[in-house]
Amino acid sequence: MDTIIMSYFLEALVTVIFARCMYIPRFKLPIRILIYIILYGCATLTHSDNSILNAFADVMAGVLVLGFAYSGDPADSFFNATVLVAVNFLCELEIVNIVNHFHVGFLNEVYSSNLRFLMLLARAVLFLIAMVIVYFQKKRKQSEKTEIEGFLATGIVLCILVLYAALTKVLMIIPDIDNGGLMVFIALLISSIVLVLTMSLLSLANKRNEELRMVQLAIQKRDGDEVLLKTSTEKDEKMRILIHDMKKHFQTLKLMNEYGEVDKVNKYLDNLLEDSDVKSIEEISNNTFLGAILYRYTLKAKEKNIKMNCDIRDKCIDGIDEMTITTILYNLLDNAIENCGGESPFINISIQKKNDSYVNINILNRSVKKPVQNKYGDFISDKQDKAMHGLGLKSIKSTIKKNGGEFSAYYSPEDKVFHAVAILYVEKKYESNNM
Repeated sequence: MDTIIMSYFLEALVTVIFARCMYIPRFKLPIRILIYIILYGCATLTHSDNSILNAFADVMAGVLVLGFAYSGDPADSFFNATVLVAVNFLCELEIVNIVNHFHVGFLNEVYSSNLRFLMLLARAVLFLIAMVIVYFQKKRKQSEKTEIEGFLATGIVLCILVLYAALTKVLMIIPDIDNGGLMVFIALLISSIVLVLTMSLLSLANKRNEELRMVQLAIQKRDGDEVLLKTSTEKDEKMRILIHDMKKHFQTLKLMNEYGEVDKVNKYLDNLLEDSDVKSIEEISNNTFLGAILYRYTLKAKEKNIKMNCDIRDKCIDGIDEMTITTILYNLLDNAIENCGGESPFINISIQKKNDSYVNINILNRSVKKPVQNKYGDFISDKQDKAMHGLGLKSIKSTIKKNGGEFSAYYSPEDKVFHAVAILYVEKKYESNNM
């Protein structure tokens, strides 16, 4: 029993160190220690001769440590806990086979002390492998991870774990089986190759998705540059036409004024101020780049009879990369215009800088139909071409994450309004220059 307690203590220690390296604690240290004692205490008390049940208890304890005591999401926690248990099991099995191969009867000489030695050696190897896993997972960009990859990899590791549990049971039932250690080693090799190949294929697929996303960003940036040039040209042309027309308007107003027709003058001025050509000349923003983007979407909204209201504060995007602004506004406003509908459709966009440290982008749009959500509550595309539409949503989250900002979205069924809020942090070098 002492050996079992020591084994679970060391396993818990490795899991906790792994969690500290990978995630952020949710609770203070005393509460976390209590969680460790309860989880691994239960695993110790339920320990039996059934390898599969022991592995299941170990996995559940690991999942709760990573996902409850620490900030791991469910898929990552389940995958990492399963990997740690599988590696722990394999370390014990292979070290016993290796030592017994070179020193026949080692386990039977002084059973308890030899078993403790092998267990300590196995946990040391487990710790080293866990640190290697931490290194590669941290090195890998978070944007490359996908939900399907996590669950598929977990499934493969679980299959490997079940395979080894079955092989161990066979070797325990038939201890004199020929080449038992070799059989286990071959199974380990084949399973590891399958896991590596599968993960490599998934990694290639993710890289392909990342390339598609970057292509989409490049297209959006190019469109933004084209819109900026086109908008400037259109505004210059409209300004020339407006100046030409204003001469005629002034002549008409002069005649009305000479005849003392004050009411007609006021009505004429009201109609003139409401003219769309005059309104379109008004500057949406003092930032030419931002103004071009919003002007483009104002025209798109007008084509669909959507009222677009812009509250853009002075120097609101200074210190934010133009590519970041392009990605977020293009995708959010595309979604807003596409999903806007119902009675009196509108889009409200507000961009403000707070304390010269972060920018708040708030977009509201009327939406009769509630957007589709996945099982985690995230809004997803309901279009048939999910690959391309999904990239837009992923681009927003990925871009905001690289900035270190935050993104939230929710739907208010009472008002039938969809809210999207993005918070972007100002670059440090810009912030320091303004102090």
